[in-house]
Amino acid sequence: ADDKVVRVWDVGTGECVLSLQGHTHFVLSVAFSSRGNMLLTGSLDETVRVWEVSSGECLKELPAHSDPVSCVAFSPDSSIFASSSFDGLVRLWDTETGKCLQTVASNDNPPVTSVSFTPNGRYLLISSHGGDCGVRLWSLEGAEEVKVYGGHRNDKFSLASDVWTGVRLDASEPPVYIVSGSEDSDVYLWHVNTQQVVRRVPHSGVVLTCSANPKFPLLATGSLDNSVSVWKAQAAV
Repeated sequence: ADDKVVRVWDVGTGECVLSLQGHTHFVLSVAFSSRGNMLLTGSLDETVRVWEVSSGECLKELPAHSDPVSCVAFSPDSSIFASSSFDGLVRLWDTETGKCLQTVASNDNPPVTSVSFTPNGRYLLISSHGGDCGVRLWSLEGAEEVKVYGGHRNDKFSLASDVWTGVRLDASEPPVYIVSGSEDSDVYLWHVNTQQVVRRVPHSGVVLTCSANPKFPLLATGSLDNSVSVWKAQAAV
């Protein structure tokens, strides 16, 4: 939040159950661990903090980047986490020790707007602002870029991407897609292997974010047309 405070809310009652203070500037990103016992926060103060949810204690404060931290994300088993920044870097961290394990950079280092792990935990999905604005798939094991998904626009806003699994829009396609918002008011869906755009879902404003349901064929999108939409995939026959 702009007041530098992270708040945890009870979904059922709508009450604030925990306030976390320590960041010295706006908080831009938060992420729960898979068990819900830890919380990651990234801030304009260029640090990443790891919090214990039960006590509200800050377990680690990491001077992670040289520019604001745009996004934080835990791996599926929460043993590692990633942070991205407007400094153009993505860093991978050991949750227990706080040690930096890997740094991801591209040739022109455009500001990175979001980072997430694929469901199998083997890759990072990285969205960048400006430059070629491609969504990059990064192999953690090989420490290399393996795919780039392009064609959308990301010049002004911080857009987010995701991996949509368990859906098959065409019988000849694998049941996994890369999805991202775009400044041309569409959501883009790419074939994970060929990197070709297979669907565009129109909105009436810039699409800032998208989130795929991990269990059901549902995709949520948020747009500057003042809407949050939930889309259901029609299975191929």
